[in-house]
Amino acid sequence: MLELSFKIEKRTLNETAFFRRLTQDRIPIAPVLRRLMTAYLNAHSAAVEAKGIFRQLWGPEGQGALAPAMQALLSIDPDSHDIFRSYLAKRNGEYDVYSTDVIMKRYIQKSGWRNIAMIGFGIYFALIRHKDGLRAIRGGLLNEYGLLSAAEKTVSEATFAAMISQEIDQFMVDPGLDYGTKEDLYVSIQPSLELTKYGRRVLGFLSFGEKLNLKRGPEKHGWNPGFLQAVDAQRARAEKAARPWWTYVFRKNR
Repeated sequence: MLELSFKIEKRTLNETAFFRRLTQDRIPIAPVLRRLMTAYLNAHSAAVEAKGIFRQLWGPEGQGALAPAMQALLSIDPDSHDIFRSYLAKRNGEYDVYSTDVIMKRYIQKSGWRNIAMIGFGIYFALIRHKDGLRAIRGGLLNEYGLLSAAEKTVSEATFAAMISQEIDQFMVDPGLDYGTKEDLYVSIQPSLELTKYGRRVLGFLSFGEKLNLKRGPEKHGWNPGFLQAVDAQRARAEKAARPWWTYVFRKNR
């Protein structure tokens, strides 16, 4: 186990308290944290092999090693998801749920899906969840933290499909799959895309571009064919209600 402590004057702080303090005080230490995490990730494989342990080093309280530092870096510099990609890939995803259930949740709650690069990272995160062995989750792997909803507001169906294909191609190279095929990655995100019109159009682009049969009728799910229509209608009503009242009064001349 890797556990750090920090001596500050006469006080000794454990790593959770220390990195929480850095975050709360907004100390501009992101470059230092990036160097720390990069050094750890570069040394990770050799350390795991030398100790004869499976896949990852652990920290205190059931967290992966340096989890508080990773969380602090994401809080101070939300664009550090490149480091988070490597951190997620080097963990034992079957047992390390702190990174996905706590760090990721807090990250998105605070930063949101702020730009195209974040949306790309969100696709990668869904693929990591598949590699972890997760098969079923509310909202599907792509929408666990609202990625699909954000993508619909940000990029076209064709662009999102192209981003998915690019992320899957790269994922097969690094970090790769322990078992399974490239097609399995497409199938893993299929349920996420089937519940909205936007998602189903994305599936259409993926099916055509990748020569895969990803479009399934509702009967193959055991769903009532009217179910998806009801979902779409409810969603449309919610979006209409969310429009400011003045958009109905002062409409632009066309």
